[in-house]
Formats: sequence, structure tokens, C-alpha cells
Amino acid sequence: MIVVSDTSPVRGLIAIGKSDLLKHLFQTVVIPKAVEEELLRISALQSSVQIFLQQPWVEIKQISISKEYETLRKYLDKGESEAIILAKELQADLLLMDESKGR
Repeated sequence: MIVVSDTSPVRGLIAIGKSDLLKHLFQTVVIPKAVEEELLRISALQSSVQIFLQQPWVEIKQISISKEYETLRKYLDKGESEAIILAKELQADLLLMDESKGR
């Protein structure tokens, strides 16, 4: 099963110390590079974010920039746009996202 996540679901689980739930539910979680960058900017969770990003079950992938990505960027932030594009590129089974515009 391929699971791609946006920033907010991961950030929320990291904040409550439960990011390992992702491993138990999905075995592997893929995040786009923009989500990694957004997570790294959360200074209050810096050490927990570092630990999360170093987990062997977390994969960070770069997307291919496309016209569709540029269109999404008009309405969504970079992390959400990249998560949607990455989910499409990987033909993911699930996309974890809380942004109503993105969904």
C-alpha cells in the first residue's frame, strides 16, 4: 500500500507523540520534499521532527513539476500541492490531508 501525507496529519501526530501510528497502520509513509521542509520549520517540535524524518519507514520524494502542480499552487500551499502530485505520480492508495480545498 502506498500512502502519501501532507504536513498537518504528520505534524499533529508528532505533536502528541504518536507518529509511530503511521508505521503501524501503513508500514511506509511517503512525504514530498515540501512537506519535509515545512516540518523542519516547526521549531517547537524540532527534535521530534528530526527523529520522525530519520525513520526507515518514512520516505521523502521529490515531485516532477508540471502544469497541474502550477495550477494547484494557485489554490493550495506548496506541501499540499506536492502531496497531491506525488500521490498521483505514485498512484498512491491513500493521501492523508486535512485541508478542505485540497481534498
